[in-house]
Amino acid sequence: MSGAAQTGTPTLRECKSTVSRACIRCLRWYQGHISPLSPPSCRYYPSCSQYAVNAVERFGAVRGTALALLRLLRCRPWSPGGIDDVPTQFSLCYRFRWSKAHEEPRLHPLPMKDMSEEVQS
Repeated sequence: MSGAAQTGTPTLRECKSTVSRACIRCLRWYQGHISPLSPPSCRYYPSCSQYAVNAVERFGAVRGTALALLRLLRCRPWSPGGIDDVPTQFSLCYRFRWSKAHEEPRLHPLPMKDMSEEVQS
């Protein structure tokens, strides 16, 4: 059984959309070719590029890219950083308490298997 099948996250071949696959390939290219040229400086876990990959895998190209762009806007010098997982439910406002999809910031990342089960239910 592959690692992706064990964790519950879709592999690149399992992503439904051609656009999603293209986005993930671009992000993986960035991770392999451009990101290693600069020192690690991400304030969040997972890194912004890995967050973008996870968001596109979970919600598709349009919604995943929107979440990734919001994450990039949160990544600034005066930000406290910390663990910032992709939300289990799609919402652009999931960090606000009034949102139905509100999730408190976590002290520990959720295992990917648990998050995929929450999305399906």
